[in-house]
Amino acid sequence: MTIEFEIIPRKKKRFTWNELRDNLRELRPQLFPPTAAKMPSFWELDRGIEREVTAEESIGSEGHYRLETDKQYTLFLGTYSNVATYTNEEEWLADYAMNLAPDLRKTLAEQWRSVGFSYDVGIKGIRYDPGLVDFFAVLLSAAQLCDGYIVLKERNPSGIPHGAYLPEEIRNLIE
Repeated sequence: MTIEFEIIPRKKKRFTWNELRDNLRELRPQLFPPTAAKMPSFWELDRGIEREVTAEESIGSEGHYRLETDKQYTLFLGTYSNVATYTNEEEWLADYAMNLAPDLRKTLAEQWRSVGFSYDVGIKGIRYDPGLVDFFAVLLSAAQLCDGYIVLKERNPSGIPHGAYLPEEIRNLIE
């Protein structure tokens, strides 16, 4: 099974692997134990070539990344330029963030247009609940770092209705 959610950032600042890892340590200690002999690594995938991302390196505005763990599934993060994907922010949010008030959607569309990109967080090969916990930890961490809204566009096993949510709202829904 594959699960993917979008994140619409409201901050233009790109976060680093180190910031994401530190946030994950707080949200999911089992995925990132402070005393682990080998920390999970973060890899950029570019035209079939994989390169390990350094701790201080920012996540780009267009790229594909995977989190390498010792688990049976793959956690991934993608970044997509609004211009490259021909995204009309207001129309996109009207389709996928119907739970937000129209004035909030308009404000979010303006912020997203200013930022110029979005994130896609997903998990492939998931077959058991601990993987969902790891997935939500990555999703919430990334969304917190960019002050983003998490958008659920498709059916998902979490039972959360389609729409756009702040990280705190998602956290409350899955606890």
